[in-house]
Amino acid sequence: FRELVSEVASLMCYEATRDLETEEVEVETPVATAKVRQLAGKKLAIVPVLRAGLGMVDGMLQLIPSAKVGHIGLYRDPETKEPHEYYCKLPNDIASRDVIVLDPMLIFGIGPFPQMGIRGAALATGIGQVVTLAIYLVIYRTVKLPLRLGRSYLRPNARLDKKLYAIGIPATLNLALPSLLISALNAMLAAFSQAYVVILGIYYKLQTFLYLPASGIIQGMRPLIGYNFGAGEHRRVRSIYDVTLGLCAVIMAAGTAICFVFAGPLMAMFTDNPETIALGGDALRIISLGFIVSSVSVASSGALEGLGKGTQSFVISLFRYALVILPVAFVLSRIFGAVGVWHAFWITELATAAVSLIVYRKSVRQ
Repeated sequence: FRELVSEVASLMCYEATRDLETEEVEVETPVATAKVRQLAGKKLAIVPVLRAGLGMVDGMLQLIPSAKVGHIGLYRDPETKEPHEYYCKLPNDIASRDVIVLDPMLIFGIGPFPQMGIRGAALATGIGQVVTLAIYLVIYRTVKLPLRLGRSYLRPNARLDKKLYAIGIPATLNLALPSLLISALNAMLAAFSQAYVVILGIYYKLQTFLYLPASGIIQGMRPLIGYNFGAGEHRRVRSIYDVTLGLCAVIMAAGTAICFVFAGPLMAMFTDNPETIALGGDALRIISLGFIVSSVSVASSGALEGLGKGTQSFVISLFRYALVILPVAFVLSRIFGAVGVWHAFWITELATAAVSLIVYRKSVRQ
């Protein structure tokens, strides 16, 4: 597949560069001086859109090996349908180069697929959902499962529906809050330098590797704590919570140590700009001060969801992603500049940990 994509990219490169201006130059060879043609005017840069465009880079470089390569990461907001940038690493002299953007999707049209623009992206998303549904239905029909669907289950059940929505709506809002936070912080940091926006995007990519293991532990804890709470085993509930909190704290402690020792190399994985690496290393060390204490809010929020107390869990997330960090980041950024935004992270984790303990203990006693 990669070979085919590379070959298609090479063929497309012929068309993309067909009308570029060239100039005649003399080149010294071992035999004699030869006259050849090279690109005139601005130099070229190739920028694939992650991740689909990566497969096209090699094919393009076969024809224009002197072109520099950058990368852009984009995702589409599921609510507004607007694109959001989460990663951007471009050559330092990008402004003086002509850029070829690589993204093999229905947006631009490949092979039998028409060029559909943003409608193509929407259509591709819908096709993916339909295909997934079809696979589920085939498995449902061919494999004997303990769970069966029927029309009788579609009848409204006010008592059950209320419980489901009480958990589901706060959980949905929990997923939306990080997007709100990132958008707001990007607006604050952009006022100082675009480099800080890049640093924030890199941080959120790195913290995924830290919080995903913790999230896995939380996922395993939810059914256990829910079963024991329903059975009235409050001592086990306390024990499960303590073990989960301890495991999360160990993961966060390891993450803190890694960020302090390897902050520079971690940033260098995403950018080769020395200034961005230096500023990003400082940001990573400051933000990581709140990793360990964040275990409290992560464990408490997950435990409350396992206990069926979605509203209380949402309260913790609201403090963590909006009520504390946004005003603190705004005020500190006006006093200390962009560095103030980084300090807002650990301050928020301390405040949210205190709120989490209060909310969790009060909810368990009820």
